[in-house]
Amino acid sequence: MSIVIAIKEKNRIVMGCDSQVSCGYLKEKLDNKNCCKIWEVENCKNGLMGCVGSLRDLQVIQCEENLIDKLKQFEGKIDYKYVVNNLTDKMYDILCHHRCVNKDNHGNCENYMNSQFIFAYKDMAYLISNFLEITPIGDYLVIGCGDQIATGILENNKNKTAEERIREVIKSCADKSNGIDNNIVIKNT
Repeated sequence: MSIVIAIKEKNRIVMGCDSQVSCGYLKEKLDNKNCCKIWEVENCKNGLMGCVGSLRDLQVIQCEENLIDKLKQFEGKIDYKYVVNNLTDKMYDILCHHRCVNKDNHGNCENYMNSQFIFAYKDMAYLISNFLEITPIGDYLVIGCGDQIATGILENNKNKTAEERIREVIKSCADKSNGIDNNIVIKNT
């Protein structure tokens, strides 16, 4: 269980998350050095990702060295079309290759992932749903088990900085949800 939040603030995206992971009735904390629910995308300056769902999915995508096309970065074409047509398919293929996507009765990968992601680049962010649908950021994006609590708070704390908003949300979610802790990590593009 988790929460990941992305907030658009001027010319950057600020992302925050909690640090709890669970398996059945047991819970642990991520070390946030080697493995964190939000991370800087390797070989992609100003790129961040966040994940909720399967810890294995997070780890496989986090460790992918060339997730974001370098030429597209150079050309300034990391945008909505790129996320829809390239990034989402690449992530899905990587997860299938690493046996992270469920198979149907014929041994083919199902058309969904077991996790949700937020990809942020410079001043834009995109929610990548389980069913590979893309939602661009307006003011904020939220994924995880605390999303309803978070949405209510984020609609009412717009007068604060992005970091203050994230801290308030995660603290409240940790108080109300047993799937979220208050060990907060915040990063920005």
